[in-house]
Amino acid sequence: MKILHGITGMAVLAGSADATIVKRQFDFTASNFVDALNAGNTPPVDPVTGSFIIKWDTSKNSTDQTAGISLNSFDLPLDSPLSFDYDSASDFMLIGGSANGTSTLMPMHTDFVMYIWWASGNPFTWRLYYGVPGIDTAFAGDLTLTSTTLPVPEPATWAMMLGGFGAVGGMMRYRRRSVAFA
Repeated sequence: MKILHGITGMAVLAGSADATIVKRQFDFTASNFVDALNAGNTPPVDPVTGSFIIKWDTSKNSTDQTAGISLNSFDLPLDSPLSFDYDSASDFMLIGGSANGTSTLMPMHTDFVMYIWWASGNPFTWRLYYGVPGIDTAFAGDLTLTSTTLPVPEPATWAMMLGGFGAVGGMMRYRRRSVAFA
């Protein structure tokens, strides 16, 4: 009986959880870079490719968030951790280095910023901007982005799984107590 009460309690708690967590993998290629300040500098890297995974809550705004984002690959070394900003009202996301804030590109450093509209739906992007040490400018390139939605286990799923393990364990324990007649 105690097991049944425990399972019911977990299900009630899990059922009240927010189901707005999204986990996506973004793969991108940016090319045709130009000097964004028209200073005549030649982009040192063209094209730039990369891939990262982000897990975020679409019901909350985030600023300079480094938790929930992981870099799979990137053609440029970064001078700072990867971070993102997210606006829940417009479903707009900025991704970049966190040295001076996600939304601020730092020329003279290996830094970048990427804009993604409709991040949780059918994402649309336009440009990737990056800077490199020794060149006081930003390079802007056309961005192609593909995204894949990855599964995120719901809290209710975890509660049901734990409840199932508990029920199986209880049944196994009950079976051991049966009396064997010789």
